[in-house]
Amino acid sequence: MEEKKNKKLKKVVLTRSMSMGVLHGGELALERLIDYHKAKANFLSLNSAETELDALLNEERPEFKKLHRCVAKMEMSGKESEAVMKLRNAIKKAEPHKAYEFEMLLVETLIYQGDYTEALRCKCLEEKYITD
Repeated sequence: MEEKKNKKLKKVVLTRSMSMGVLHGGELALERLIDYHKAKANFLSLNSAETELDALLNEERPEFKKLHRCVAKMEMSGKESEAVMKLRNAIKKAEPHKAYEFEMLLVETLIYQGDYTEALRCKCLEEKYITD
C-alpha cells in the first residue's frame, strides 16, 4: 500500500533543462545535473522554485547563477511558462544592467520552450557588447 502512494507522488522530471545547462558547460552544467538528480529522487524539492524565483528577481543585487538554477528547476517541473511571465515582469521594472541579464535568461527559457521567434525579438540580442 505504501509503495503505491510513493508511485503516485513520483512525477516525471523534464530533461530538456539538462541540455540547456550543457550549453553553458562547466559549473552551471554540473549544478543543473545535481539539481536534476535531486528532483528525480524527490519531485517535491521543485515546489519552492517559484517562490525562490520571486525573491531572487526582487533582490537589489541578484545572484545570476542562482537565477539560472531556479529557472532550470521551474523548467524541470514544467513551469517554464510561469518563469517566462515572471522574467518579463521583472524586465519591465529593472534597471538597464539587471534588465539585460533577466532578458538573456528569458531568451534561454523561450528557446527551451521552442519559441525561437519570440526569443529573437528580445532587445538584449541586439546589443553590440553581449556579456554572456
